[in-house]
Amino acid sequence: MAPRQPLPNISEDELIDLAGGATVLQAKQLVIDGKVKKALWFFPYVEALVDDGKESREARWNIRSITFQRNECGCDVSAVKRKLCVHSVAAYLALAAKEGYIQLKDKAVESSSTPPSKAEPKESSTKNGKSDNSPASSGPRLRSINLSPRGTPIEVRFIIPPNIAVAAQRDEIICRLELRIDGVQIAPENIDRTKAWTMESDTVFFLAILENLCNGKLQGLLPLSRRHLRQLLSVGKGLAIFRMANAPEVPLVWQGENLQGVHEHLHDPDPTPQTNANGEEVEEEVRAQDRGDEDRPWVDGSMKWLRIRLPQKATGAVAELREVLQRNGFVLETATREWRLGGTIQVLNFLARHHKILCVDNDAYFTHNLSHSLRNVDFAKAKCAAAEETGGYRFAIGIDPEGKNPKIIQEALSSGRMFFYTDRGPRLITPELLESIRNAQRRITGESKRDVDLDLNLKIGYADLASADAIAEELQAAFAPPETWTKRSDAIRNLSKLQAAPIREDLEKMLRIYQKLGVAWLWHLHRNSLAGILADEMGLGKTVQALAFMEVVRREKPDDGPCLVVCPASLVENWRREARRFTPALKVLAHHGQFRESSPDFLKRYDLVITSYGTLARDIGSFSLVNWGTAICDEGQNIKNPRAQSTKAVKQLIAKGRYILTGTPVENSLEDLRSLFGYLMPGYLPKPEERLAAEDRKWQDDRLLQMAAPYILRRSKIAVAPELPEKIEQVVYCDFEENQKKFYDEMQESTRQEIFDMEMSGAKEASIRMAAFNQLLRLRQICADPRILDPKMEEIDSAKLQAFLELLEESKDAKHRMLVFSTFVSALKIIRKALEERGIKYCYLDGSTKDRQGVCDEFNGNPDIPVMLMSLKAGGTGLNLTGADTVIHYDPWWNPAAEAQATDRAHRIGQTRTVTSIKLIATGTIEERVMDLQKSKSEMLRKLLSESDSVSSAISLEDIKALLNA
Repeated sequence: MAPRQPLPNISEDELIDLAGGATVLQAKQLVIDGKVKKALWFFPYVEALVDDGKESREARWNIRSITFQRNECGCDVSAVKRKLCVHSVAAYLALAAKEGYIQLKDKAVESSSTPPSKAEPKESSTKNGKSDNSPASSGPRLRSINLSPRGTPIEVRFIIPPNIAVAAQRDEIICRLELRIDGVQIAPENIDRTKAWTMESDTVFFLAILENLCNGKLQGLLPLSRRHLRQLLSVGKGLAIFRMANAPEVPLVWQGENLQGVHEHLHDPDPTPQTNANGEEVEEEVRAQDRGDEDRPWVDGSMKWLRIRLPQKATGAVAELREVLQRNGFVLETATREWRLGGTIQVLNFLARHHKILCVDNDAYFTHNLSHSLRNVDFAKAKCAAAEETGGYRFAIGIDPEGKNPKIIQEALSSGRMFFYTDRGPRLITPELLESIRNAQRRITGESKRDVDLDLNLKIGYADLASADAIAEELQAAFAPPETWTKRSDAIRNLSKLQAAPIREDLEKMLRIYQKLGVAWLWHLHRNSLAGILADEMGLGKTVQALAFMEVVRREKPDDGPCLVVCPASLVENWRREARRFTPALKVLAHHGQFRESSPDFLKRYDLVITSYGTLARDIGSFSLVNWGTAICDEGQNIKNPRAQSTKAVKQLIAKGRYILTGTPVENSLEDLRSLFGYLMPGYLPKPEERLAAEDRKWQDDRLLQMAAPYILRRSKIAVAPELPEKIEQVVYCDFEENQKKFYDEMQESTRQEIFDMEMSGAKEASIRMAAFNQLLRLRQICADPRILDPKMEEIDSAKLQAFLELLEESKDAKHRMLVFSTFVSALKIIRKALEERGIKYCYLDGSTKDRQGVCDEFNGNPDIPVMLMSLKAGGTGLNLTGADTVIHYDPWWNPAAEAQATDRAHRIGQTRTVTSIKLIATGTIEERVMDLQKSKSEMLRKLLSESDSVSSAISLEDIKALLNA
């Protein structure tokens, strides 16, 4: 047999909602007077025989669901008015008293079964010398006011708002209860309960009902529904206490059952029936669905009360929801397993604060009744506004008041209400909304401890525009800023909307699409007095993009001043050559070396000045006196240390546009990023606050990255792969520093003299060739690293090693892996030592390596090893090294086919990435002549044998002399 279903525990407030306060009081009295017989409960019916003083009635009430309860008593109230009658309520109360749910003798009604008749003569508030609040008195007991026959008289006024027509439509009528003592108004909450008071008995009855609605304590401010106000008026029928707020001295007039100017606004609107796809009403279908799902929380109610039934199956989300209900004033009725909450403020506050855990985390089911009741309730939304002014914009972030005075939102929050009213209904202010606004305001102001300010309105500069636009876009989908705002921010945040730069036609044809985009981006920044970092991966052509951009600036804005490029010393010549190749119209000065002119007037004669960081630091006195149109720092990692001389020097430059080129992801180090932006846009990135908690520190770091992001353009090879060939070939020219250049020049002169002396002495050509080859070998070794011949020289004297280490750092940061080929094992060993000193992992392979395949497998299988060093002969054939995608030819070889074979160690079947091949060439040396020789021989060999391994180049004595005369 199934267990007996317990009697539902229906609260007195819910009974009053269903039947009215007067009906509940009468029903209580019937139970106390013993007028209820044979009360029975068998789910879902309450039944009893009830004697109301006129006749006995068989009461029957179906309470399967409180929302869809049905009164089946045969009385007129049930049959004609279709309301819950006194008989059914009395039947339930009799059973509830047996279950211990209520104690009737402690409640409001004590002696009589009906309230005092208004047809009888009115008596004072005392009877036989006893207060109306005594147990022997007739009618309800009033708890909030101490009544006594000798008490001070109180005048009671019930104030109705003049906007009742509008308030009744939204079903929240804000009434007031006023007490007056000798003409002085006093709030009911402030009444002195130690003193005795007196009033008319009909008024006592009315206040007792009102007190019940107020959870046992009278209060001055009364948010009432249409139904509650109708119930109160039925109890207070005929009383002269009802007044309009705009005419408080004039009692409202009763016309029969209705209070003039009030009752006509209290009719419930006809409910809109739910229909299916065919337009048919589906009430029974809705009721069936509203029984809920045992695996989901079930929620019923209105804006004034909620009932929530939790699933019996316990989960973490359900347990969390149960704790939330307990903390928010819900009361559990064990018989029905329902959590109940009453009051409009409480309900709307709960929905605002905990909608996420209710609906998102637990997928709660809302009944049709509740969904219909909440149809005009919506969530408040953020609102951003912008207006242009001199030098920037006014930017405001707050909550959308939907046409109302914004002050009502702050007033609501200050009073503890998480909602406000609009003409279209209540708007819920969720914690998530406040937190999103708070975070947005923190990001735009940089104040990590900032609280929400609904009146925030601040000035932002053009540099802050991209960040502000991103914030507004996150908060408000329909953000509508001024047109200039949109044009500026779109060009930074949406590269597809960039205006094309006016690049020279023949140069434009040479550029790839992503390179044209990079030039357009730099041009946009320059035209809007902004700065930026072009951080494309190594091999994507940052140099040619910068040259195209500077040519546009010199042509379109000649009055801005000359352009300046600052780079490592090893790259000065590389920049000069690239400028001559791509922008031949620019007048270029390579400001480098021992003998150089540094006067400002001299520098201004050129379109483009190229110098090294060291030279700039030494000559900053002159460079700081020139108004540069653009100042570009190549290999920007050279100014990441704010205390370095190079960093201090570039910050002293005067330039209309400042830019940085780097292949290193600058976002990886926040301190580096601050230093770079200290040059680009001084003051834009905030200084780090001291003594921050870990959470606040993380917030500051995230904000810094967000602020910097719009001014960093980085494209990877993977991102632009469709535009790239399978193999990219580059030449990096390296300039000697003073010691290396002196060593090379002395060796070159010695070689020339030796050959000349041999020729003059009549030596055979074979001997001359052999001697020349030996001297050429020494010159090539000096180019590779002067320490091969002179160990006393220092690392700084090796131009190629400095260039290589910069390339390696850039390659590592971009997660590329590198093969380094050299014809000199001695050079590889010097590189190996430099790697070990820096703690960089590597693999090594030369002719003495026994397990060549094992070394290759280690490199291919371990992505943490960024570089592999190989001699050209040992690693040139037979090996598959597709783990690498960058190849460095440390020194050129006579046979271009051998170099091609070495590059193919990485560029083989199975390679999924574009391979970049880089040759390091010492400027103005024998290596440049080898390059020229390779070009002519390469054309011949390509036609004959497609660079096959069987071909070697024959080098004549005349070729050798040509090389020596470099």
